[in-house]
Amino acid sequence: MHTNFKKLLYSWPKPYIRDQDLATIFFMDAPQRYDTVKYAIKKGLLNQIKRGLYLIQKPYQATHYDEFEIAQTIYGPSYVSLESALSYHGWIPEKVNIYTSVTVKRSKKFITPIGNFTYSRTPINNFMLLVNRVETDNSIFLIAEPWKAIADYIYVRNRHWSSISDMLDDLRIDEELLFEANIIELEYLSNNYSSSRVKK
Repeated sequence: MHTNFKKLLYSWPKPYIRDQDLATIFFMDAPQRYDTVKYAIKKGLLNQIKRGLYLIQKPYQATHYDEFEIAQTIYGPSYVSLESALSYHGWIPEKVNIYTSVTVKRSKKFITPIGNFTYSRTPINNFMLLVNRVETDNSIFLIAEPWKAIADYIYVRNRHWSSISDMLDDLRIDEELLFEANIIELEYLSNNYSSSRVKK
């Protein structure tokens, strides 16, 4: 293993590292990089999330990982939406066990050592409507506002609700939240989301 590898992990600003990071820092060719990563996994320095993406293990991990940031690193372009976003905003009571995102690429699912991540395809022309960038001390990720998460949910899960009550029952949303929600965002989505089913 490269003599400076452990030192690199201690000082790395993110809890994960990618193949391209190693190639840039150490100027390694592919066989060298493969051997280094293989040895680091064997020694418990890294844990493979997917090919080319590795979680730095404690005590070398500088900061704790955020699953939402990891979600965007696994597969992109994407943002957190659907059940994960609704849970994050407090619109549904359950803690979501699968990290749900949407993408403009092909739908995919990743089963990893830190959780399962799903990516559902949505229309490209309204992809970034009402999507916010969230920054914390240790992470950065993109997440849908509640109404956008609802719109994505209707599209991805193929829902045909005939009333607000159907939506409340399906997702177990507290009705009082709707009275507090931003109606302007709902109007904006209804005017700009491309799916006629979602508009309805």
